[in-house]
Amino acid sequence: MTTFLAGGTGTPKLLSGADEVFPVAETTVVGNTGDDVEISGHLVSPDLDTMLFLDGDVLDRETWWGIADDA
Repeated sequence: MTTFLAGGTGTPKLLSGADEVFPVAETTVVGNTGDDVEISGHLVSPDLDTMLFLDGDVLDRETWWGIADDA
C-alpha cells in the first residue's frame, strides 16, 4: 500500500503520474482539512474537492483546481 498526503494543486499532478507506478486499489490519500472554510453557511474543503474532481475526471487540468468548463 502507498499513502500520499494531499494538499494544494500538487497532489492531483502527483497522483496523475503515480497511477502509472502504484496500483490505484492499493493507494490511500490522506486529505488536508486545515484549509477548510465556511462560506455563506456552506463548508468548502478545497483539497478534498480537488481530489474528488480528479477521481470524477472533471478537474480543470489547466488550473489544477475547480471543475473544467465551469462557468
